[in-house]
Amino acid sequence: MSEWIREVFIDKAELFIIVMEHKWDRGRKEAEGIARVLEKHGVSRGSRVLELGCGIGRVAIPLAQLGYKVTCLDLSEPFIARAKERAQQEDVKNLALVVGDAYRVDGVLAGHSFDAAYIT
Repeated sequence: MSEWIREVFIDKAELFIIVMEHKWDRGRKEAEGIARVLEKHGVSRGSRVLELGCGIGRVAIPLAQLGYKVTCLDLSEPFIARAKERAQQEDVKNLALVVGDAYRVDGVLAGHSFDAAYIT
């Protein structure tokens, strides 16, 4: 992992969490847009969807609330920890949160399959 990635997403994660929290409401609108695109392409609610680089779940959690089974992958443990907290607060059950590198998704999520994937 490069030094700047470690610094930004791990060492200074708390600063970025504050920024992402301020954009939470925007995530709901983005989730609604993603749901429209998924449905247009035959990926209905209840389908398995992967978000790469999910951050604190500001898009994934609302998408799960819309009925998708969402798996979130992010390199930052602090981001995933905050996403878990938020998912519990929102009582979201159809969400899996995974710490891992999107560049190594085949290894990190070996044996899992998805109906669609997206990056926000």
